[in-house]
Amino acid sequence: DGCIMFIAPTEPPRLREIGVTSSIPETYGVDVYWESELGKIGIQRKVFPDDFLSSVFGKDGRLYREFPMMQALDHRVLLLEGREQWTTSGALIRVRNGGRWAWSRTQHRNYLHSVSYLFNVEIAHSDNLADTIEFVSEMRLWSDKRGHPSLIHRPNPAPDSPWGSISNKAWLSHFLQGIDGIGPKVAEAII
Repeated sequence: DGCIMFIAPTEPPRLREIGVTSSIPETYGVDVYWESELGKIGIQRKVFPDDFLSSVFGKDGRLYREFPMMQALDHRVLLLEGREQWTTSGALIRVRNGGRWAWSRTQHRNYLHSVSYLFNVEIAHSDNLADTIEFVSEMRLWSDKRGHPSLIHRPNPAPDSPWGSISNKAWLSHFLQGIDGIGPKVAEAII
């Protein structure tokens, strides 16, 4: 069943319903916090573009303050809620309450690259609040699993491979990659 998921009191009631309302997440610079098999997990939710751009350009500099606070977590996520809409020239279509914040697709992508690189923060997206709730719930279940080995095992041979046929290249590659120190390139060289 896992530990308690804490949701910041500033979050919408529908999001707070899936956990316990607490100021604990705010001490880590996030809106959602829990502990799991992977350690301390935190999600910073920003509605795009309004809340996100306000956090980037605003006088309080929320994101610049929150990213360093997130470093105490084992896994950090910036979740952008809402779909990005750009003109064909790459300018943001929707702006905050008719505001004049210039924000291009290139600026946006570079900002997110910097966040990922400088603060080791995963960037995720959701369509709306309902999708955010689903994302948080799914991530919680994922983080409670004891292991995540699916990407570190050798691949299975192609489904149409005739198993056991010595002449079958896919099967032979699969077999060879089961030997310590042999990856796809070495298996190919041996074959």
